[in-house]
Amino acid sequence: MDHEIDAHLQLAIDDLVADGTPPEAARRLAELRFGDLRTARHQLHIAARRREVALRRRDWLGAVAADMRFAARQIRRSAAHSALTIGTLALGIGVTTAIFTLVERVLLRPLPFAHAEQLVSLQGEDSLRRPVFSVSTDDALDWRDQSRSLAGIALHSFPSRYGVTTGDSATRLNLVSASGDFFPVLGTHFLAGRPFNVAEAQSRDRVAVVSEQTWRNYLGGDPALLKPLVIGSNTYQVVGVVATGAEYPAGTDVWVPMMLVRGAGGALRNNINYQAIGRLKVGSTIDQTTRDLLRVSRNIRAHDQGGLYDFGVAVAPLSTVIVGADIARSLRLLMRSVLMVLLLVCANLTIATLSRGAARQQEMAVRASLGATRGRLMIQLLVEHLLLALTGGAAGIAVAWVTVRAMIATWGDWIPRASEVHLDLSVVGFAAAVAITVGVLVGLLPAFRGSRASLQQAMQHGGRIASGGTRVARSLVVAEFALALTLLAGAGILIHSFQRLLGHSLGFDRRVATVEVVLSGPKYAADSRQRLETWDQLIGAFRAIPGVTRVGVANWIPLGTAGSSFVDIAGSDQPNEGAGYRVVSEDYLTALGVHLMRGRRFGADDGASGAPVVLINQAMAERYWPKGNPIGQQIRAKSMEAGPHGAQDAPWRTVIGVVSNLRQWGPASDPLPEMYASFRQAPGWSTTSMTAVIRSALPPAQLFPMIRTKLREVDPHLAADVSTMDIQLSNQLAPRRLTMLLLTGFAGLAVLLAALGVYAVLSYTVVLQAREIAIRSALGAQRSDLLATVVRNGATTAGAGIVLGIGAAATLSRLLQAMVVDVTTLDPLAFGGAVLVLGIAGAGAILIPAVRATRVDPLRIMKGE
Repeated sequence: MDHEIDAHLQLAIDDLVADGTPPEAARRLAELRFGDLRTARHQLHIAARRREVALRRRDWLGAVAADMRFAARQIRRSAAHSALTIGTLALGIGVTTAIFTLVERVLLRPLPFAHAEQLVSLQGEDSLRRPVFSVSTDDALDWRDQSRSLAGIALHSFPSRYGVTTGDSATRLNLVSASGDFFPVLGTHFLAGRPFNVAEAQSRDRVAVVSEQTWRNYLGGDPALLKPLVIGSNTYQVVGVVATGAEYPAGTDVWVPMMLVRGAGGALRNNINYQAIGRLKVGSTIDQTTRDLLRVSRNIRAHDQGGLYDFGVAVAPLSTVIVGADIARSLRLLMRSVLMVLLLVCANLTIATLSRGAARQQEMAVRASLGATRGRLMIQLLVEHLLLALTGGAAGIAVAWVTVRAMIATWGDWIPRASEVHLDLSVVGFAAAVAITVGVLVGLLPAFRGSRASLQQAMQHGGRIASGGTRVARSLVVAEFALALTLLAGAGILIHSFQRLLGHSLGFDRRVATVEVVLSGPKYAADSRQRLETWDQLIGAFRAIPGVTRVGVANWIPLGTAGSSFVDIAGSDQPNEGAGYRVVSEDYLTALGVHLMRGRRFGADDGASGAPVVLINQAMAERYWPKGNPIGQQIRAKSMEAGPHGAQDAPWRTVIGVVSNLRQWGPASDPLPEMYASFRQAPGWSTTSMTAVIRSALPPAQLFPMIRTKLREVDPHLAADVSTMDIQLSNQLAPRRLTMLLLTGFAGLAVLLAALGVYAVLSYTVVLQAREIAIRSALGAQRSDLLATVVRNGATTAGAGIVLGIGAAATLSRLLQAMVVDVTTLDPLAFGGAVLVLGIAGAGAILIPAVRATRVDPLRIMKGE
C-alpha cells in the first residue's frame, strides 16, 4: 500500500514536471493536492489490518465449521461409540448439575428477603456458652432496647398445627404467632395486602396473614381478602398474602400477631418459648453484634441473677440456621462425591478415546503428511470432543431436570428452601461450562498424542501406536479405583451407621396409629371440662373400632415437638434442674408399649379432685434419686404449670410410678428425663391440642377410614392429621436416608466406571500386544500363561488403585464424623466391604479381556501384519 501511494505521487510529479513545473515545486504541489499524507497512510494501514483480521477470522471460522462438519460425520460413523460417550456424559453432567442446583439454591443463593445479608438468628447462651435455640420475651426485649448494632428484633413461635375453618370446611394448617414487627424486620415480599403491625399486635386485633398457597386453596384467591378465618373460637380478618417462597418459618400457612409483654423477671425470664430474628444496622457485622449483645447479657445478669441463658448471645446468619448444619454438611458431601463421579467419567472417556485414537493413528499421519500442522490436528480432535461433550451436556440438562424433580417430589418436605429449587439459565450455564470443561479435559491428552502422528511410524506399527500409550491409561485406572473405593467406603460407613441407628430401641411400639386433633371452636375455648369430655368421647369411639386394643392421648408424642420444664425437687437445693413435660391419659403409655418399672400407673382416682400425681421415666429417677426411691417424692413443673405471668406457683405432685425410657427425639438421641402428668389434672392449655395413639392389629389402610368416620361422629368440624409412628420415624430419618441413598448410588456408578476403565485398558493392551501374543502362542506358549500375564497386569493396576484408595478414604472419611452414629469413620466393616465389592467388579472386568487374549489366532494376526 505504501508503494501504491508513492507510485501515485510520482506519476503526479512527473505530469507537473512535464508541464514545466520545477521538480521541488512539483513534489510540494502533488502532496498538497493529495492531502494529509501521514493521516492517509495511517487510515489505509488500519483498513488493511482490519481486512487481514477479518480474512483470518473468516478462515478460522470456516476451519472450525469444517471441523464441526467433519466431527459430526465421525460421530455418525461411530454411532455406537458416540452413543455410549454421550450417554456417559449425560449421566455424569446430569447428576452433577442436579446436585449443584440443590447446593446453589439451598446454600449459596441469598434468602428471598430484602437485604437478606443483614438477617441474623439470635440465641441465648447458658453458663457453658452453649447456644440455646429458643429465647424468652424478656431477653428479646432487652436485646432490642439496649443493642447498638441491631436495627430491629422480632419473635415468632414454633409452627403448630391448628384447626382452621373457612366457610363450611375445616382443615389443619401450620400456624405461627409472631410479633408485630416480624414482617418488616424480615423484609417479606407480599403478593397482596399488607403485614400486620405492632399496634395491631399489642391491641390483640384479630388479623392474620396467610401464605399464597392457603390464599388460593382455601380463600379462593380473592384479592379483596374478604373471607375470614376461624381459628379456635376466634374469627380473624386476613390482611395480607405472603408470596410463595417467602414463607418463614418454612411451611407456615397462617401468621397471627402476638402481644409482647414483659414478665416479672426471675423464672419467667427462663421461659424460652420463641425464636428470635434480628436485622443488623447498615455497617454492623456479626462479630460486632455478638460483642454488643454480650454487653447486654452482662447487664441482664447484673440485675437478674436468675437468668439461665444470659451468658452471651449466639449470632448467626439466618440462612445458616434455616438450612441447618446437618443439611449443609450433607449437601457439601454430595457435591464432593458427585465431582468424584464426574472425574471418573472424564478418566473413563479419556481411556476410551485413547483406545479409539489407536485406530485413527494412520488417518492422522496421512493428514500430517499432506500438510496439516500439529496445531491444526489438535484443534480438529478437540472440536470432535467438544461437540460430543456439548451434546452430552444438553442431554445432561434433561437428566438434571428429571433428577431434581424426582428429589423434590420424594424428599421436598425435608429439603430446606425446596420451593426455590428449580433449573434456570444459571444452572444451564453451569451445565454448559461443565460440558466444555469435560470436553477439553477428555480431549486434550488424546489430541496431544494424536497430533504427533508420523506416517513412517504409523506404517511401521501397522496403523497402531506403540504400547507406551497404555501407561497413561493405567494411571487413569489407578485413579479411578482410588476414587471408587473412597466413595464406596463412605457409602458403607453411612449404611452401617444407618443400620445401627435403626437397631436402637425407641422404647415404644412404632406400629401404633396417631391422630393429632385440635379442639377449635367457641364451645371448647373457655370450658376445659368440655374438652375433657370430648377427649373421653374420642377415646371411647376409637376403642369401639374392631381390632383396636388400646387408646391413649397426649399433648406431645415422641418424634415430634415437646415441652420442657424447670423442676423443683422437694427437700433438694439442686439448681437449674429440668425435665421433659408431657400431659397424658391413663392408657397412653400402655398403648405405646411402655413398661412400668416400679410403682403404679394413673388410675380412676387420679382426677381433677384427687391429689396431684406424676409419673417419671427411669432417666429422671436416676438423675434426681440415683441411690434412693423416687416413689412418694414431691416435684413440681414450675415453668409449665405456674399461673399466668407467675401469678401462682405450680402445684406439688407426688411421684407414683417409674416407667421405662423412650427415645422421645428419635433413635439418634439418648433418653432424657421425662415427667408425665395426667390430662385430668393438667393446666387447661395442655388439652386444646392432643394426639391419640391407637394400638390395633389392623393395617393402616383399613384403620384410617374408620378413624376419620369416628371423628365425624364425635364432631363433624374436627380436623385431624392421621398417621403412624412408623411414618413419622421415616419422615425424621428422611434426610439421612437421602444422603445415604445418593452417596450409595454415586458409589455404585463409580464402581461400574472403574470396572469399565480397567476393562477398556486391558482390551486396549490386548489389541496393542496382539502381535506379541500371536508370536508367543505360535512358539508354544500355553493358554494359562497368556491368561496369567493379562490377569497379572490388570490385577497390578487394580491393586495399586485399591491401596491408594484405602489411604484416600481413611483421610476423607473424617468428613463423615458428624453424620454417623455408633460407628467410627475407619469402620473396618465398611472398608472391608468396599474392597470386596471393588475387587469383585475389577476381577470380572479383568477376566473378559484376559480370556479373549488366549483366543488370539496367530495365523490371522500374522497375515494382517
